[in-house]
Amino acid sequence: MLIPVLSGDIQIELVCDCLREYGLVVIETTRTHAKSITAKAINSLGINEDSEDGPRLIHLATEVVDGGFSDFLMYTSVYDYVPDETQQLVVKAVSNWEVTGFPDIYFANVRL
Repeated sequence: MLIPVLSGDIQIELVCDCLREYGLVVIETTRTHAKSITAKAINSLGINEDSEDGPRLIHLATEVVDGGFSDFLMYTSVYDYVPDETQQLVVKAVSNWEVTGFPDIYFANVRL
């Protein structure tokens, strides 16, 4: 599975394109910035947060190998959230991203 890992100057258009394509995106930034990106993505994707039936954008964070936390977004119209599996995928994606030198845009090819 390809998982985009975005950092640096994260562009909302790229976040939304990745969510539409892959459904799961890691955003390496501060928690406050991650919340701002989430709000902008909800607006850009046209998600109605009051609707119980429509797609959702879920923002979570998980502890990674280096002891820090990484934020990630899941777009429910594309990605089916399975808690343990998703956490493992994000941890592996972040580890691969770190090994490659922390590029601003990285697509981790991750398998469980």
